[in-house]
Amino acid sequence: MVRVAISGWWPAGKCGRLTAMRMRDDFTEAAASTVRQIESHGYAVTVHHMREYVELHAVHLNGDGVPRVARCEGDGDAETYQAAKALAEMVGVHPGE
Repeated sequence: MVRVAISGWWPAGKCGRLTAMRMRDDFTEAAASTVRQIESHGYAVTVHHMREYVELHAVHLNGDGVPRVARCEGDGDAETYQAAKALAEMVGVHPGE
C-alpha cells in the first residue's frame, strides 16, 4: 500500500539526510531509474528509510512549488520502488517514457 502526502513544511529533525545519490547502491535498477528521471526534470530527491516505512521527498530546484512526499509502508526494495513510482507520478514524470 502506498500512502501519498503533500506537505509544504517538513521538520528537519524528524528525517534522515540520505540522498538518492548515496542510496542508489541499495536501490533496484527500476527504483534508481525512476529517481534519475525525477532528478532529470529539475528535482532534488531524498530517500528516508524509517524501518517501518520508506519516504521519498522531491523539491524542485528552482525553489517554486510545494515539496512532494511519497510514503510506502515497509522498508524494502519493493516499497522503495513503489514510493519512487508514486513520487514520479506526483511530479508529472512517467517512468519508462
